Amino acid sequence: MKYAVALVCLVALVPAFRAASVKSDAGTAAKEVRFYLYTSPHDKDVGRQIRASDPSSFAGIDTSHPLIILIHGFLQNYQCGFPQDVKDAYLIRSDHPAVIAVDWSDYTCTGMSAALSPLCYPSAVSDVQTAGLRISELMSAMINNGRTSASNIHIVGVSLGAHAAGRAGNEFTKATGQKIARITGLDPAGPSFNGGLGGSRALQKGDAVFVDAIHTDSGSLGTTKNNGDADYWPNGGKNPQPGCEGAPNTECSHGTAARLFMQTINSGGLIGYACQSYDAFTTGTCNRESTAQATMGHHTEKHAAGAFFLQTTPAQGWSGRYSCY
Repeated sequence: MKYAVALVCLVALVPAFRAASVKSDAGTAAKEVRFYLYTSPHDKDVGRQIRASDPSSFAGIDTSHPLIILIHGFLQNYQCGFPQDVKDAYLIRSDHPAVIAVDWSDYTCTGMSAALSPLCYPSAVSDVQTAGLRISELMSAMINNGRTSASNIHIVGVSLGAHAAGRAGNEFTKATGQKIARITGLDPAGPSFNGGLGGSRALQKGDAVFVDAIHTDSGSLGTTKNNGDADYWPNGGKNPQPGCEGAPNTECSHGTAARLFMQTINSGGLIGYACQSYDAFTTGTCNRESTAQATMGHHTEKHAAGAFFLQTTPAQGWSGRYSCY
């Protein structure tokens, strides 16, 4: 997330750049959304590339188990801490999910300098639709070939990847008339998605049977809007998050949602309260004994609805085993 400072400074200029996408040195080289399948907790580093056009590549998926699809964000690729550390956490679960890491780095300006990244951001925003379409096509192909079902699919997207997840769910529903079970957005990106004239389509309720979101950098790199059936705002959802007090704290806070989510995959979740505001939560004017509660993270209740507030300690860090730069 090296783009943070430059992107924040130029957020107001994003619409002006929308029509002037920056082309890479590759020129007209074909871009691709790639998918890597992981099924074994004993060999977590080996991902097999699968393609919607090649059903034989889906071999090895237990159709009765959950399918988790992980989507990275801007300037990243599939080898980053998200999705790799999150994939590792899922593979050791007792319900033995299969995990697909989406690599749409051909469209997310991966490798671009911080100085130029704001110029490329509008292009990545417009390509959220392409990523969503390719993911939808993969899900349809897997279902049509008996490798999973819509009720087994959970997509987790971080930042710009959260909106790609929403687009994937929406496109899948338009194509099939079905809805996937769940989408989780981890600090969904704010620039170009906070609403207003010319805003892009954001992750939203209805993109899956259940949509939840965790917000940790609201008003900077993250959106200010509720995106789901249930939206969680730990520590008020703003920068700096606990443990992110030092510079560059907006990057750290933006990534906190993913790290908080990861630590809930194999442990109990964190309880949020449906108070009117974070101030009401912290000052005690919200009666926690009588207000609705919900569990933030992997184990969230599927009937949860509304905005929930909570306080956390610093999120655990990435393992350091993976690097995407």
